[in-house]
Amino acid sequence: MGSLLQVLIRHNRGAIVCLVSLMVLAAGCEQKKPELPDPKVVVVPAVQKDVPIIGGYIGVTRASLDVEVRARVNGFVEKQFFVEGSAVKEGDLLYRIDNRPYQARVNRVKA
Repeated sequence: MGSLLQVLIRHNRGAIVCLVSLMVLAAGCEQKKPELPDPKVVVVPAVQKDVPIIGGYIGVTRASLDVEVRARVNGFVEKQFFVEGSAVKEGDLLYRIDNRPYQARVNRVKA
């Protein structure tokens, strides 16, 4: 086989290309593709029912108008008069703070 190949190389390069091509084609024809089994299909009748809409989102929401509430005096909050997220108007009572420290100061000044 080696001497035949040497003769072909010397005299005819086209024959070498044909020989290599035939060998590649012969190697490719010997292999069979494995047959895959038929896919299994599950059939379920359609049912009408309520389905909850669930979404997982990553983000931050902001109000269209941000309002900063600053205390004018120090004290402990006794009661909150609004529900968080609800609309409030100017002049609405928002918090009641503990007035005992202030009342004690007034009483001290009066005495």
